[in-house]
This record gives sequence, structure tokens and C-alpha cells, in this order.
Amino acid sequence: MTTLARISLGVFLALTTIVPMSAANASCIVTIYANRIAASVSGNVVVIYGSQSAQSTFYYYGSTTNPLVASLLVAATSQHNRISLQGNAAGCPLSGTARNIGLINIATISP
Repeated sequence: MTTLARISLGVFLALTTIVPMSAANASCIVTIYANRIAASVSGNVVVIYGSQSAQSTFYYYGSTTNPLVASLLVAATSQHNRISLQGNAAGCPLSGTARNIGLINIATISP
């Protein structure tokens, strides 16, 4: 690693520990079984609900207005697939029955 790369890495690490990243850059990534989906035609919003296992006592949910992500969510729900979701919540909620991951930015479906 070059000296410049080491200095850049050191500055980055120092700034990220001193200055917290904004909520816009934060994310929550969860992998769930796609259990249910709800759509609002008027608001163009699709919401997915899912749990990490059949024994889970809580569920995660997130929404999107992106038609491509919405199509992926519908496909995952129709087959009850596992799906990894990245939402823009400041962090993954750790308590409560309903855990909101925010607006879904990335969705990856597993067969």
C-alpha cells in the first residue's frame, strides 16, 4: 500500500469515527422470506412483509416506488423466496413486532 493510500485510509477512518454518517447514507440489510406484499395504486408504493423463519415472532417490512424493484418483490412473494433487502433506515431495528427497514434501495432474490 502506498503512503498516499495509507494517509487517505487514515483520514477516512478518523472522519468516520468523529463525524457520523448521515441517515441518507445509512442502510439496513436483512434477508427474509417474502411472505406478503401490499400495493397502493394511487401512491405507486409497494410494501413487502417477511420474516427470517417460520418461528420468528417479528417481521420486517420496507417499501419502494421503483417499478423494477417492485416487480422483483412481487416475484419473490409469489414463490415465497428468500430475498435480501437493503433499506435506507438509519440502522436495522432490533426490537418490536414490526421492524421498518425504510425505502428499499436494493433487492436480491434467492431461488
